[in-house]
Amino acid sequence: MHPTDLDWRDALAATIGGRRTPQLALQPIVDLQRGTVVGHEVLARFPGRPEATPDRWFAAAERFGIGPALSRTVLEVAMARLPDLPPDTFLTVNLEPVHVTDVDVQRVLLSAGRLDRVVVELTEHAAIDDLAPVLDGIELLRSAGARTAIDDAGSGYAGLQTLLRLRPDLIKLDRSLVQDLDHDPAKRVLLRAVGEIADGIDAWVLGEGIETRGELDELVTAGVPLGQGHLLGRPAWSWTTEIPLDVARAILERIAVLRQTSLV
Repeated sequence: MHPTDLDWRDALAATIGGRRTPQLALQPIVDLQRGTVVGHEVLARFPGRPEATPDRWFAAAERFGIGPALSRTVLEVAMARLPDLPPDTFLTVNLEPVHVTDVDVQRVLLSAGRLDRVVVELTEHAAIDDLAPVLDGIELLRSAGARTAIDDAGSGYAGLQTLLRLRPDLIKLDRSLVQDLDHDPAKRVLLRAVGEIADGIDAWVLGEGIETRGELDELVTAGVPLGQGHLLGRPAWSWTTEIPLDVARAILERIAVLRQTSLV
């Protein structure tokens, strides 16, 4: 049964009003040079009806004009986890760029104190009509220590001009660019181009959606510093401290070969 607008209104009101609490899945982000966990991405989950994916929840909230309120609700739960974040790791939280300008969203983030271990990941699902207030909101969060990331680079509305103006600290490659990377020379050319752009703006690249050893090997070979995906670690309800031993070993063995080759 498809949820009606009334179903969505009731569910969103209960969630934003505090009668239902979003759950957080945490997916590890991995250093592709050392095979260690260096961060976690917060992924919102909404138990109960309507039974729908997070993107549908946020789309419904936007449709009713309460998108920022739903983002604020999820951020409140995420920021409560910050004190328990494992040492030497960071936490990434997802926000639509326009939500960065919302004073309640800003308040939740800034009330957590210093944000040196927080990455605000901009998930651009719609074109940005006016980038100036978004830039102002980003600068406010950066003044508290936060870093920024652009999600799904290479797809959607995250064009080159937007990328250059936002100057993120982290560029996340869309899964469509990572998939079958080891079998697609054109994608490897595009990967090198993104790497050059990242170097030019002093950003790091993160490969998303890594599911096969071939994809991992190509990203490590290309020098991509960070990775995320089911091969490295699936979303979990608790912090992930280590990736599978065989995957970590494969990363280190590939790095050793690359170093040896560079000495020849």
